[in-house]
Amino acid sequence: MASLGFPCVIRAVWFYFSVGANVVKAVIVILLANSVLVSSAVAAESDTSWSRDEGMRACLKNCISRIEKASSPTKEQRVACKDRCTCIIDGMFEPGGQPKREQSDLPKVAAECKTRLQERAVAQPERGVPQAAPVPVAKPGVLVGAELLPGTSCSKAKMPSLQYDPGEHRIQLAGGGFKVRLPKGWSATLERPDLVVVSAAASVEGVRPVFEVFVSPVCKTYDGSTVNQRIAARGLIELSPPSATMDQVKKGSWTMGLGGPVGQNLVLKNVALKTEKGERTVVLYSTQLAESKTFGLHAAAACPKKAAEEGLGACEKTYFDMLEKADY
Repeated sequence: MASLGFPCVIRAVWFYFSVGANVVKAVIVILLANSVLVSSAVAAESDTSWSRDEGMRACLKNCISRIEKASSPTKEQRVACKDRCTCIIDGMFEPGGQPKREQSDLPKVAAECKTRLQERAVAQPERGVPQAAPVPVAKPGVLVGAELLPGTSCSKAKMPSLQYDPGEHRIQLAGGGFKVRLPKGWSATLERPDLVVVSAAASVEGVRPVFEVFVSPVCKTYDGSTVNQRIAARGLIELSPPSATMDQVKKGSWTMGLGGPVGQNLVLKNVALKTEKGERTVVLYSTQLAESKTFGLHAAAACPKKAAEEGLGACEKTYFDMLEKADY
């Protein structure tokens, strides 16, 4: 289990903007939990005055250059760079190219862009990738109560928020220190500030492979059954009312185990549940990923499973592959 230090990595972008007759050097500082709107330094001569178009080109060049350091940029990442740069440039310049804001307003413009893009990203999956078909939505409070992971003697500290970045198709802590890229083709929904639901593009005989990533207070003891009931209800929501699934999981006698390639896992194996279309078998995971003094990072999974199937199935492999690549 990882320990969270949550360093904030600050990336700066240097631009030269022409304001009146003066050339000013401005720095856009953006805190996005190790994700930046534009990264790397823009090389420019000290006597160069930048227009709106020049600023846009430089912004795009450096945003894409950052991605190229890791891999070849996808179409979705290029579109995300354009969105981010357009927001910043629109905030600093009028459409005709005249300066709109003072140099001192740049951090504020960056923050406004961050908020705007994140709001648009909520429940918006990765562009250009086949997404999950619409899934019936449970009434508020049926799946998620006030406590995602109830416990005793829990921390009363304010919990940090999670964010979904559609350009990078990943979840991250708002304050930095944790980020995890999501499986390609799976959709993400920021259901509430402390919970992101990740769903596969298709169900298997009505069972939807589904994961959760959530933040919860550190407690002396935990009631993990709440997580098992909730994630099972998500997986079978196309086949059975959530309350019926949760009741079966709560009252059933299941084979329980520990272990898994990533994190501390509690596993319920061969969970056979009755639905309106017959019995379905799933495997349920509740995973503790990391914790600080006041809060922990957790994940959960509901995966379709054939009773005789040995080893990890495709859904389980996807789950642990996602978690294994997380950065803390």
